Amino acid sequence: MPFTWMRAWAAAAAFFVAPLSTSALEGAEQLAQEAVESNPGLEELRAQKRALEQRVEAARVWKDPLFSVEYSNFPWNTWALGDSPMTGVQFRLQQTLPFPGKNERRQKTARARAELVDIQRAELANELRAAVRRGYYELALVRQLDELTQEHIERVGELRERVRLLYEVGRGDQKDVLQLELLTARLQDRLGDFDRNEAELVAAINAALHRDLATPIPTPTALPLVTPEVTTSALVKRAVEQRPALRAKEKQAEIHRLAAAQERYERWPDVSVWFGYRMRAEAGMDDGVDQLSIGASVPLPFDFTGRSGALAREQRELASATQLASQALVDDISEEIAKELARWRRSSAQARSYRETLIPKARQTLDAALLAYETDRADFWAVYRAELELIDLERTLRFAAAHALISRAQIEALIGAELGAGAVETKELSSTQTQVRTDP
Repeated sequence: MPFTWMRAWAAAAAFFVAPLSTSALEGAEQLAQEAVESNPGLEELRAQKRALEQRVEAARVWKDPLFSVEYSNFPWNTWALGDSPMTGVQFRLQQTLPFPGKNERRQKTARARAELVDIQRAELANELRAAVRRGYYELALVRQLDELTQEHIERVGELRERVRLLYEVGRGDQKDVLQLELLTARLQDRLGDFDRNEAELVAAINAALHRDLATPIPTPTALPLVTPEVTTSALVKRAVEQRPALRAKEKQAEIHRLAAAQERYERWPDVSVWFGYRMRAEAGMDDGVDQLSIGASVPLPFDFTGRSGALAREQRELASATQLASQALVDDISEEIAKELARWRRSSAQARSYRETLIPKARQTLDAALLAYETDRADFWAVYRAELELIDLERTLRFAAAHALISRAQIEALIGAELGAGAVETKELSSTQTQVRTDP
């Protein structure tokens, strides 16, 4: 058996076996954390939170007092202060006093809106982590498929050489050689797709990390096999408790309820009180003594009660609508969890089956077919079909391992938290080497 065939056998036997490192998982988590720390979208929400916190402070403060100066009641034909006993200079200071409880309720509503931005930021960070993890695993898969395809090209080349030698001694057909040349060309064409996919994924991950799009991203040469050890109901329960998107719905409903309570207090008018001091001058029989005045005023709420009641009812209906939207979101999340968990289980089982059973049998079939072909007990197409089957199984194995990790990332995004060690069985790979290209 040629050396490259021996190497391929050894690589397949080592896949998913030796427990060495969690480099793939650690690499994905490191990039996800960097994205959360540097993404400008998250910084924008931090700034919005700081801005809304100022509204909380503003809601606590009374309106500014009003100071006015008035020169009043002077005759139209003279501006002299002593020509008329009614003439004077009036200084007035006015302050509006909010109805007790109004500002406190305004403050609660404003604080809840600021807290909502924090929850929205947590949900955005959750989605960002999932996107980076998916991109990282897809990038690792693309590079592994690239490397695997190059191995396939080399292996098909060796097979073509053996068939060519048989053809030269009159025991083969030229079309068999041409068929293998066509297969080699098709495999070589795939390499261009891998280069394109790698460039797209590297750019997407670097954009999420807010850095130069050409920054190299190393990935492992093999991915661990992750198997779920958790039920759908347990995941749904965690999602209800931890998913930021659901907490955001709860906070929105709370904001509407607080706004309704605030509107019930807004129906009561604020009172404005003032103090006035009037400077006067002696005029005729009037000795011109200065005067003081105090007063109070309230708005006349002609339909103020009806308007506030309508606004309060509107906020209560919005709170009910938000609660229903939250229940609908729980249903959607539950459905997605069930689907993704099924995909994860299937990918994991497929990877195990391919590694432990199908690929070893396919290799045995190819060896047997090649031996039979060389001893004139089988035709070329038996060898060709066995080679195609082995190529497909080896590719599918890599896809299954990567899709299991992607499903894990999707489920962690759906529940809004990382799965603990007890919820996932991880079998490490036999290689800790990394792949990286500096010019994607």
